[in-house]
Amino acid sequence: MQLKDKLSELVQSGLVKVGPAGLNGAPRHAAHGVESVVSGRVVNTARGPAFVVEHRHPAGADHGGVRLTAARSLEGRHLGAMALDDGLSSLDLSRAVFLDTETTGLGLGTGTYVFLVGCGFFEGDDFITRQYFLRDLDEEPAFLAALQADLERFEAVVTFNGKAFDLPLLENRFVLARRRPRLPADRHLDLRHAAARLWRERLASCSLSSLEAGVLGFARYGDVPGELIPLLYFDYLRSGDARIVEPVFVHNRHDILSLTALTVKAAALVADPLGDVASDPADRFSLARLLERLGRLEDSLACYELAMAACPPPLTRERAARHLARLYKRIGRLEQAVGIWQRLVAEPGWTIHPYVELAKYYEHRVRDYDRAIAVVRAALGRLAARASAAPARAPGPLRNPGPTADDPEYRELRRRLDRLEAKKGRRA
Repeated sequence: MQLKDKLSELVQSGLVKVGPAGLNGAPRHAAHGVESVVSGRVVNTARGPAFVVEHRHPAGADHGGVRLTAARSLEGRHLGAMALDDGLSSLDLSRAVFLDTETTGLGLGTGTYVFLVGCGFFEGDDFITRQYFLRDLDEEPAFLAALQADLERFEAVVTFNGKAFDLPLLENRFVLARRRPRLPADRHLDLRHAAARLWRERLASCSLSSLEAGVLGFARYGDVPGELIPLLYFDYLRSGDARIVEPVFVHNRHDILSLTALTVKAAALVADPLGDVASDPADRFSLARLLERLGRLEDSLACYELAMAACPPPLTRERAARHLARLYKRIGRLEQAVGIWQRLVAEPGWTIHPYVELAKYYEHRVRDYDRAIAVVRAALGRLAARASAAPARAPGPLRNPGPTADDPEYRELRRRLDRLEAKKGRRA
């Protein structure tokens, strides 16, 4: 069927109307328009009017216990270190914009609109949050013109997952509007990756809302869930009632403030790794791993030691001990590494790693095959104990027969034991 014939059929059925039939001619934003619901102003651009909302946070304002203006004095070297990006080592947040978007979907295609852009920046002693709102889809050229005029004055941008989503989507909208995007993307601090490196050991999720609660201790009351925001905007477009999207402005503003406060928290950890900022042993362990990647080995060793001394959960303690011993071994301080492995094998638990490392040490460094064999046999005993403590796989006398050749750890230990006994025999 031709498209023309299909359209005629839909018109005849009444499912599609042609012309102004059924429209009441009332202006879309007459009742409860955004101008009457949210305190903002209209900005005139060469492409038409755009709606802007602004809040000013004075110098002493804080969010989640963090003073916002502290971000202005953060040193670029700490920002570059937490982002693992030397290109940000001269970053000055007093000339950067904290940016977050609200969109009609999660895709990057042409059908996804950005309808709210929140910008946070410093102006004198105050921190400003400025939000650009797309009142109707046909206002997008003016919306983008107003946004671009503001963004061009910043030297850098800070986002949360902006490298993968916010900036690419904004660039798409600029291109579709036949505008050349001039976003400060060359110097971009994406806090999502830095936050994951610092806090994922402690938090089940490193989403912005989880970081707010777990790091800042900030709770949003009556907040609109992020997955509902596109639906609210579509309802607003259909009805013209801006009361529907009023909570979205609050949500977006909190995103900007949390992004700023978390940047301060993250930079403070890197700036003073041995201070009281990292009060949780899991955070201290994550920080130690970051410092090791940065080549700050003495600080890393100290952080690993502090993490273990703070009585972390067993899994975190085991991982911290493994990393600490490996780092001692890497820099040639084997005595400290051996001491850690010996402590681990003396503690209850099921990990085989310290046994293997001790066996390697006794075999290759000390050439004491008897001690190496004893360590491997102890590891096999621990494997057997682990297997017997596992849930039963079958009823009767065959339940939990112990480690088998299917177990890669068992195979490795058996090969090591056979090799050691052969070496011992040749020496004898």
